[in-house]
Amino acid sequence: MTNAAAVLKASGYIGFCLLFWSVSCSQTPKSKPGKVTVDLLQKDFSILRKTLEEAHPGLYWYSDKLTMDRYFDSVRVHIDHEMSAFDFFTFLLPVIAKVRCSHTNIHLPPNAIAKGSVPDGLLPFNFFCRNRRVFIREDFLNGGHTGEEVISINSIPVGRIIDTLLKSLPADGFNETYKYYLLSPGAFREGYAAYFKNSGVVNIETQNAVSNKLRSFRTILIKPNELPGPRKVFPPWLELKYRPEFNAAILTINSFEIKTIRFRDSLAGIFKTIQQKNIEHLILDIRENGGGNNENVAELFSYLTSDSFRHLNRAEMNGSNFTYDRYFTNRQLPAHPEGLPEANGKYAVNNRYSGTSFRQPANAARFKGQAILLISGHTSSAASEFAALVRFHKSAVIVGEETGGGYYGGTGGVYINLVLPGSGIEARIPIVRIFNDVGQDTTRQPAGRGTLPDYTVIPTIENILSGKDIQMEAALNQIRKVP
Repeated sequence: MTNAAAVLKASGYIGFCLLFWSVSCSQTPKSKPGKVTVDLLQKDFSILRKTLEEAHPGLYWYSDKLTMDRYFDSVRVHIDHEMSAFDFFTFLLPVIAKVRCSHTNIHLPPNAIAKGSVPDGLLPFNFFCRNRRVFIREDFLNGGHTGEEVISINSIPVGRIIDTLLKSLPADGFNETYKYYLLSPGAFREGYAAYFKNSGVVNIETQNAVSNKLRSFRTILIKPNELPGPRKVFPPWLELKYRPEFNAAILTINSFEIKTIRFRDSLAGIFKTIQQKNIEHLILDIRENGGGNNENVAELFSYLTSDSFRHLNRAEMNGSNFTYDRYFTNRQLPAHPEGLPEANGKYAVNNRYSGTSFRQPANAARFKGQAILLISGHTSSAASEFAALVRFHKSAVIVGEETGGGYYGGTGGVYINLVLPGSGIEARIPIVRIFNDVGQDTTRQPAGRGTLPDYTVIPTIENILSGKDIQMEAALNQIRKVP
């Protein structure tokens, strides 16, 4: 599937972030300046709903049609007043989240944002969010609050804020680790501004992690251009390190968004070297991997198994007739080339994915020692498909947090880009649904969840601030257990 993490970085955490960097002026006819009329908003909603119903192959994966129809109807009733494009955007975010698909998202193009309609006051912090708790990871103003847990903002309990934002962020099925991945680097800060619309100064109550002492303070909100620039240098897509004291290799793969030939050649060289060095333990780290090329999933897995295997057991699409295709920016999009029609109205498109064919294990360079897989909420799309294969075939001990992508499959591959004519909001809708070739075991792997680790290890704010990688330490501890 498409690299979800790369898409999110480009679009600003599902549209929250980049909106605050643009204030170009746009007005809709027959409305107040910066406002879109009720009629146009209702039409936009109808276009979005109809296109989701016709195109999205996973719309009824986690909720049946009757439930979704009732939900759509209940939402439309509330489109009874003019809204700015930005307010309509925040209105639609929970609708998109209801689809329960991390590859489905919306955003506003700069020329659709009415000047002054986008709140530009941001909390001057970076956060770390887990399990409905929020910690200040970095204080941009004076550093005096780093490490403190946020209890409330302007007397609003942080749990209520988190609940609002979780309902507005998409994820596969009922997964939340992926949503917390989005919240921590920016979506909490930008989402708070979008939904709670404070300006000037806010009151914050925090609790000290060591003394448990509560404190209250006031802080000014800052503009987007006052945020520090990105400091992180994105790591290479592939990195190999050795830990001689463990006779171990650590292979970090941060993306599958690499051409298959290059990926295959790189792996061949790496596993040959690992074999020549008589490495007995391999830690595969895909915690930062947001997916990419499906063929690379099978390529990597072929080095961890001695049996033939299949990555996917099925790929399907809906029909090809779209009522509102005139609003697609990619009008030449093939609906289901060479797809096989089925009785349920779907089209089988297994031919589009090499993963639906059985694959043989790698040659003599196949790794035969102990393998450990590190996963996290970042692990999504094709990377989560790889994790699912590893868990199903028991090819490695899995350490970390639940993957962001679904264990049983997901949607993606090919996308519709829909522009709603009234508001200018753009929707990105996947039209392929894939099913991982893993058995059904809803006791060990509940429906609508990501791949669950064998050993759950969740970092704390103290770990983050000290730079201590407790998940990697847990992986190394698995090596120590081997006699």
